[in-house]
Order: sequence, then C-alpha cells, then structure tokens
Amino acid sequence: MIKDIALTQKQESLYSFPILNKDSIDRFIGSFKKLDDWKLYRMNPFAYAEENHFSNAEAIDLFIHGSKVGLFDLQFNMVCPMCGGLASSHESLNHVSAQNFYCATCNASIDSTLDDQVEVNFAIHPSIKKMEINPIADVQTYFRYHFSSNFDKAPELQKYISDSLYGFKSLKSDESVEIDLDPSLSSVYQFVCIEKNTNVFFRYNDLENPAHPQVDLLPSGFSPREMNLPRNTTKIQIRNLSKETLAFTILHPDAAKLAQIVKEHPTSIKPYFTAKMLLNNQSFRDLYRTQDLSSDLSLNIKSLTIMFTDLRGSTEMYDRAGDILAYQLVQEHFKILMESVRKYSGTVVKTMGDAIMATFSNPEDGFLTSLDMMTKIESLNERWRLKGYEIGLKVGIHEGSALAVVNDERLDYFGHSVNVASRVQGLAKAGEVWITDKIYSNLNVSKLLKEKKIEPEMSKATLKGVGEEAIVYKLSIAV
Repeated sequence: MIKDIALTQKQESLYSFPILNKDSIDRFIGSFKKLDDWKLYRMNPFAYAEENHFSNAEAIDLFIHGSKVGLFDLQFNMVCPMCGGLASSHESLNHVSAQNFYCATCNASIDSTLDDQVEVNFAIHPSIKKMEINPIADVQTYFRYHFSSNFDKAPELQKYISDSLYGFKSLKSDESVEIDLDPSLSSVYQFVCIEKNTNVFFRYNDLENPAHPQVDLLPSGFSPREMNLPRNTTKIQIRNLSKETLAFTILHPDAAKLAQIVKEHPTSIKPYFTAKMLLNNQSFRDLYRTQDLSSDLSLNIKSLTIMFTDLRGSTEMYDRAGDILAYQLVQEHFKILMESVRKYSGTVVKTMGDAIMATFSNPEDGFLTSLDMMTKIESLNERWRLKGYEIGLKVGIHEGSALAVVNDERLDYFGHSVNVASRVQGLAKAGEVWITDKIYSNLNVSKLLKEKKIEPEMSKATLKGVGEEAIVYKLSIAV
C-alpha cells in the first residue's frame, strides 16, 4: 500500500526544484499509485516515459531529482549481455565492477563498461511503499526478479531455457537437501544460485568408484565449484551454510545448442538507462556533487563524446572592457553553454578559465550542442556589439573510449580521447567547430550535416602531445 502522506511530502520537495514543471510533477507522483510492486521495484525511465507520455529528458530529470529527495533508491545493476541476468546490484558507483564481472548463469567473464553493462534503475523507497515480492516463491518469480525486463528473449530461446531447467530449490539457513540427478538425461548438470552469482558443475565420466558428493553453499558461493562423478551417482547433497535463505536452479546445459539458438534468434533489447547516460546528465552532476565516491574509482566507457570550448581574445577583452563588464560577458557565455549542453542531454564536467569540458552519450548530441551554442553566442554578440564588445567561441569535439575517475573530489574523465578532443579544439578559430573523423563518420552526424547544409572542410593535423596525425574537419557555422 502506498503511503500517501510520505508520497505527498516527496511531491512537495520536488516543487522546490525550479527546473521541474509543477504539472509534470503532479502527473509523475500520481502515476505511482496505479503501479504494482513489480513496476515500482525496478523502473526504466525510458519505458516509463513512453507509457506515461513524458519526454525521455523530462522523465530522467524527474527520476534523478526524485532519488535525491528520497522518493527512489538508485540501483546500479551489472547486466550480462548474453542472458540479461543481473550478476550483481549496487547502491553506489563505488561498488560497480571496474574491469570485468562474472555471470554464473552463462559461466562467462564479461568486460565491464558503463555504456552497456551497467543498467541504472529506480526503485520506490521503502518509506513510500514496502515491496511484497518474494523472489524465491517459485522459479518464474526467481527468473523475473534476477533478469532484466529490458531483454526480450525469442520464443526459441525461452523454450531452450524451459527444456534445460531440471529443477528449482530453496534452502533456509543451515538447511540441506538431497537432489536426485538423472545421468541418462545429461552428462553435465549446472547448479546456479543467482543471488550469490555462483555455480557448480557436475560432470559425469567413466569413474568407477561410487560417490555421494556434498556441496556447501557458503556466503561466498558454492564450494567446490566443480565435481566429476561416476555414472552411477544420482544423489547430490547441498547444504546452505550462509545466514540467509537462498535458492538455486538446476540446469542441464547444451552450450553448442544454446550458441546456435542465440545466433539464429537473437534477443531483442529495449532501450534502457545506463550508467554512462547518468554520468552525462547535468541534473545528476548538479545534485550529486558531494556523493561519496572513492578516490580509486576507475570505470571504463567504450564510447564517450567529448567537447572542449574556449573563447577568443578573452584576456584582451578584460583589458579593454574592464573587469566588471568582461566578467559579466564571460558569465553570460557560460550560462549559454551550460543551457545548450543540458538541452542536448550532456553535462559540463568542468570549467577551466574561460573554457569548458562537456561530455555526451553520443556524437549527434555533441554536434547539435555546438550548433546551438554558436547560434546563441551570436545572439549574445548582437547585444554586446552595441557596447563595442563581442566574443568568439571555439569548439572541438571527439568521440572515443575513456576512464571515469575521481579528480579533486569531482567525477572526471581521463585518457587518450580526452587529450585528442582538447587538441582539436586548439585548431579552431572564433566561430568554428572542429570535429574528428570519429564524429564526422557517425551516421546521425552525417545526416545532420546534409540537412543543415554544412560543408565540412577536411584536413590532416598533427595534434600536439597526442603523437599521431589525425583527420579533422572544420565546420564554419553560419548563424
């Protein structure tokens, strides 16, 4: 049952954020009274936006501000790209796997990236509603709880899973159970405890000595992790030596058949909100500046669009206009840049003198931001020319991999791609946007260039400190 008083308090808290629309807040809050526990437990902002007629950007802002005021808990889920299973779930980025993580269901190590493998969900806070979901009630509930709803498995794959499922058991703390296996059905059995992301394999071979094997389910997982069994062994004893009730599935997998089914009938993946998108969201940056992030944080991003900007002749402007006028103009310029970055779902990572570094989840958002910036800066100049002053904006954009790190108690990015973006900006003159071949080659950017009738001027440049010649494009923006 939703606690109406607590929900109303969160609604009032959301009213205090000027960026949020009051009518949207009312619709947002009202919608939760109609949702069941499953819908409230693991919410995808994109799916919610489509079902409730919000834009993606507005829904994301509402969820992020809602988590800040205690309406939701943030969940960072490590998602296996093969099965859609949630290998682990965390409340903080500090606990997200830095390099790779293991999926016990697929028995595979997965490269950990914020782009695809970290799914960000929002769960209604227990102060608003306590979930009445028992994940080990039955095997269907168990799968629903531990697998992402954003992965729509093909009917052929669902049938394979059903056919390979031999059993499902739950054990209380200190409880044991004897499992009967059928050696004639399969030469391999796999027990998987998804809560602990652990498995154990039993492989039948030509051993002759009889055995009555025992496996312990510890807080750290199954022990041992693998056993060879004589073909006449049919009984396996499992003991739960953890302090909680745990469950496990019993499978007889066929790796070759599974690979064939996945190849011929791939899983359809719905758009979902990732950790990369969260870090590239300005509201998250603004609201979670003091989040307790580890100084050792280092998380991989496969594809990050990075923008650097700078002003032409700002030092001379201070000399000519004086500190007060020059400062006012520069601050107006910062306001414009930040508005443009937010408009296209990016975030300002940092300011450096008269420059900014901004990041985006995809190249087209960075490109559209640069056009919006140039248009607005020209409008600003039209006013300031009457006073005898103007500014010239220079922009550079690149796309590539990066590391998300903590630098000076702030979430920052490090790596070769960051250096390239900075150097490309250094090629630009006032009113120019320079992009690398990675940006230019993006299909969506190419379409936008044609639509806006922008003719890029290609050249090769040796980027200082990068150590390689790069293909770059100058965009002279007519506004």
